[in-house]
This record gives sequence, C-alpha cells and structure tokens, in this order.
Amino acid sequence: MSRLCDPDKFGRIFANPVPAPPARKARGSYDKRSRSIGAPRLVRDQMDPIVSQGDGQTYDSKSAYYQHLKRDGLEIVDAKPEQPVIEDKPVVTTEDVKNAFEQSVAELNR
Repeated sequence: MSRLCDPDKFGRIFANPVPAPPARKARGSYDKRSRSIGAPRLVRDQMDPIVSQGDGQTYDSKSAYYQHLKRDGLEIVDAKPEQPVIEDKPVVTTEDVKNAFEQSVAELNR
C-alpha cells in the first residue's frame, strides 16, 4: 500500500494545524469599536436646482455652484436670523430677600 504523502520524501506538509478562517460578520452588523456600518460614506454632488444671484444661472451640481462662487469672488451668507439679545436679570441678594420678607410680614400684621 503506497502512501499519498510520504514524510520521508516530502517532509511534513503541515507542521501546525491550519487555523480556521475568521467568522464572517452577519449582514448589517457593525464593528463595535468604530460604531459604523461597513459601507462607504457617499457625498452626493446633486442638489435641488437653485438660481445663483451672482449670474442668474441655474445650478443643480454643488461642485459647479461652488466653482462659480469662487470664480466670481462670492460667498454664501447664512440666512438664519440673529439670536435675540437677552438682557441680564437683576441679581437678587440676601438683603433684598430679607427686606421683601419683612415688608410682607408688616403688611400681614396691619
């Protein structure tokens, strides 16, 4: 009976057992260290058509619109209204609280 793998002739083929392949992640699973899914992050160049106030042309590509702004020396200004100015509240001291308390007690004793 002949041996298919004669160790004298070929030496030991597998010195160590072959490790099992790593387990595949289930579809939709994510790496807990990165907290992200395994899909690339895509940034679309498309946008809803807008008319530029600089040259009156309609743009539906972000890159073309930004190139136009840079070429003409224009910039995008945020259209959010300014935050209302909040006036400082008067500081109430312990003396003010004592005076108010004494006045209310005096009114009750009348």
